[in-house]
Amino acid sequence: MTRLVTLLLMALFSLQLNALYQQDPNTLFEANINLIHLESTELNWQSKSFQQLINHSDINAGIFKQRLFTLEDFSETSDAPVIMFICGEAECRAPTKNSSVIAHAKSIKAKVIAIEHRYYGKSQPFSDLSTPNLKHLTTLNALKDLRSVQSHYQMLGWNGKWIAIGGSYAGNLSAFYSVLYPKQIVGALSSSAPVIAKNNFIEYDAHIHKVAGPKCVSDILHVTNKIEKNINSDFHRFKKLFTAEKIIRKTDFMYMVADISAAAVQYGFRDDFCKALNGNDKVKAYADFGKKLFKIWGTAAEGFSFQSAEPISLKNHSIGIGMRQWIYQSCTEYGYWQNAHPDSNKRSRSTMINLKYHQSVCKRLFGIDKLADTSAFNKVWLNSLKTSNTNAPIIMTNGLEDPWLQLSITPDTIKTSGPFPNLLSYFIKKAAHCDDLRISKINKNKSAQFVFTLTNNIFKNWIK
Repeated sequence: MTRLVTLLLMALFSLQLNALYQQDPNTLFEANINLIHLESTELNWQSKSFQQLINHSDINAGIFKQRLFTLEDFSETSDAPVIMFICGEAECRAPTKNSSVIAHAKSIKAKVIAIEHRYYGKSQPFSDLSTPNLKHLTTLNALKDLRSVQSHYQMLGWNGKWIAIGGSYAGNLSAFYSVLYPKQIVGALSSSAPVIAKNNFIEYDAHIHKVAGPKCVSDILHVTNKIEKNINSDFHRFKKLFTAEKIIRKTDFMYMVADISAAAVQYGFRDDFCKALNGNDKVKAYADFGKKLFKIWGTAAEGFSFQSAEPISLKNHSIGIGMRQWIYQSCTEYGYWQNAHPDSNKRSRSTMINLKYHQSVCKRLFGIDKLADTSAFNKVWLNSLKTSNTNAPIIMTNGLEDPWLQLSITPDTIKTSGPFPNLLSYFIKKAAHCDDLRISKINKNKSAQFVFTLTNNIFKNWIK
């Protein structure tokens, strides 16, 4: 009965806020804007390690040290709520005051624990990332890692109500955790979470085409076609232009070119990127903008290609994004291959970037011949989100400019595919990937402010 009442209250509250938003969004924001202005004091994060099983189905496989961070600055009682922030496919960094996680924690007076994902950052089970050593890198093991950490801290007295938060792939984990361990959390926030596994993800390219707009797509294709047409004769010149001299394969180079425009749209740089292409030398302008993105991500040009995933040494993949590890997860479970759309009216990238190319990537990096069995994955995890009425409540948020929303559970998905029990879904206008997890983005976007406020009030209802 308690769960039913909670869900009914969530639905009613959501309807009330949506009605208010339609009438006058400013009235909602003015009353709650103080939630997202934090003091300048430093956060007292504590870095710790946890002895974690390498394989939760085989204790003889050994253990490794999993890194995590804890914060108790805002908690006032021994039974304070806990926000479990799940780190994804990169080195884990404790949320800063620019993270909405901290704003939520302050608002509900919660403790926070940020957990680094196995095989990423300093949470390494083995001395290298050779293919045999990667076999324990699975969604199920990652979820069981979270449960082990939670159980340990509950034994230490962290007995308040727990809320899981994750963005992108980590948003998948927060949703799946609510399915696997529904009694351990009172709810989950999944931001920009592509919970639907798919190998031939052509919808990504179509979304880039749509969001970029006709003029910008025309410029992107002009650059793409010019490079592709002349790549055999001018490969060295093009590589030098992009500072990509280390890239060996032409297909990897064309993927890097595609990934520049994709990253610009996905992460909110669309306007600056498209404006930069207005000049006469569009190839140079494209390359110059790509170099800006390389600098932002702290990588070289080859970091935007699969070539960067070839080395097996930890030093190549334990700082920043773990490219090799993530490609392994794509090859074995998720797919997510951002292939050129077969319809030229929906395409923004080279047709060299196709499913055959991505299969060759899995073969060359890991010796994997077959595509990931995404049907089996979705049968377990996606169907559980749709059919289970026992999982903890989930909030799913997606920016309308983010191409990954095509694999998430959105309001449109719910309309076309039927109800998803215990799940609320919201679009954020003029928002990109995981924008609702960044205060700097929220403060500039009324729709993001609305969703932040709605989420914060639902959190307060969950912990009552």
